[in-house]
Amino acid sequence: MSEKKIFLMGLGSVGRNLLSLIGKDNFSGILGKEFFLVGASDSKSIIFEEEGINPEIVLESKKNKALEAAGTVLKKLPGPDEVDIFVDMSTASKDGAREFNIYKEYLKAGKSVVTSNKSPLANFWPEIMHFAKEGNASILYESTVCGGLPLFNMVRSALPGMEILSFRGIVNLTANYILESMRKGGSKEEAIKNAIKEGFAETDYYDDVSGLDSARKTVIVANSLFGTQLRLKDQKFEGIGSSIEFHENRRKMLISSVRRTSNGVLAESRIEEIEADDKFYSLKEKAMAYEINPKLRSSIFVAEDYDGPVETSLGVLSDILSLLP
Repeated sequence: MSEKKIFLMGLGSVGRNLLSLIGKDNFSGILGKEFFLVGASDSKSIIFEEEGINPEIVLESKKNKALEAAGTVLKKLPGPDEVDIFVDMSTASKDGAREFNIYKEYLKAGKSVVTSNKSPLANFWPEIMHFAKEGNASILYESTVCGGLPLFNMVRSALPGMEILSFRGIVNLTANYILESMRKGGSKEEAIKNAIKEGFAETDYYDDVSGLDSARKTVIVANSLFGTQLRLKDQKFEGIGSSIEFHENRRKMLISSVRRTSNGVLAESRIEEIEADDKFYSLKEKAMAYEINPKLRSSIFVAEDYDGPVETSLGVLSDILSLLP
């Protein structure tokens, strides 16, 4: 059995949690002889060792703000001939072009890409899938939409080939936490500050609050589950304003929805008023959830009370595991 060489791009909270997971003894029986880490990068440094790097050393070096101490420093990312699985957990760029150009080189060479980064898929879905097909390579993205809450892998394994008629989901924890905090009398600014302090919101929270993050995820759902070829630039979406009116026994939620209509597939991301008889109404303030309606069976509702960096990194890990021999 040949070992797969893994490179990690992005060592934020999700990337650090993945390093912690693959470095723990409890995963050694699953992963120990099936892949090894050959390199990693953050926004400042790229390190690489052909013979492999201990994930715990990389994690410790990152904590000490000295990633370059963990391996040989490169001026550019290693080429496809040096990596089997390229894992992207970097912060989304505005238009996804930077990430797309990286994916393209690996996919064309027949190397697999695993990503939790929404922007390249939301902006360059047709091109990415073209290069994956051309190189007979895999592009896996379980953690791009619902973090660690199973979605694409669940549909792929439990509903193979089944047509999905509609999707409706809470796919951005931060935005809905802010809306619920505002409903309970808090300010938008206080909620953002608390979300950052608790670690589930980024310091740069624009994508979450503006609705951009949810819009990107809506595009990915439409393309993956409904077979469309949408791009973010074609998507209308809504964010959180400072003044929102709340009504008794109702909640406001940022909802991603995709459904088949007589005129094709309709995808949108907007704030909805949720009444008490709605499945989403009773969800906790930090919940992630979705409901899908397959053609040949009753609807499926999946939810979790919280989805943070650990859960998202486990979603990335599940994609990596699926690529191992």
